[in-house]
Amino acid sequence: MPHPTPAQLVSGSVTVVGSALALLLLLPSGSALALTAVAAVSLTLGTVAALAAAPERAARNRRAHARSVSERAAVRRP
Repeated sequence: MPHPTPAQLVSGSVTVVGSALALLLLLPSGSALALTAVAAVSLTLGTVAALAAAPERAARNRRAHARSVSERAAVRRP
């Protein structure tokens, strides 16, 4: 599994912090259940935001790999 890019880390982290702050301001309940729900929702949104940046990188890597394979095949032909 490839490591996340800095952009993925930043977007996921900002989403987690921002959504946690927003939810805590909207739901000022101090119960443990509410805090657990806020944490779970925030982490889920952060993961989705980080993964949303991944397809572009994967497609770019596939194109680069296909290009290098075709270049190697062209060099081998007499």
